[in-house]
Amino acid sequence: MTTQTNQSWGGRFSEPTDEFVKIFGASVFFDKILAPYDIQGSIAHATMLSEVGILTMEEKDQIIIGLNQISDVILSTPSCFNLILPLDI
Repeated sequence: MTTQTNQSWGGRFSEPTDEFVKIFGASVFFDKILAPYDIQGSIAHATMLSEVGILTMEEKDQIIIGLNQISDVILSTPSCFNLILPLDI
């Protein structure tokens, strides 16, 4: 019988994760700070992929629309990160 867990390493250890390790490894605080820059980088990456012919203009535009929607949610709802489990985003 396998125990289900939300942690990516959950099946590898028999002991529960120490609370200090959970706090030390949580990146949501930093993800929240870096999110706008990450989105800007993703937009630039999609633009580059379109310019070299890997993405069509329509695909690039759809990606940028989606990223801008995510950005709008983050900017208008700062508490949205409170809903995320303390794992890497």
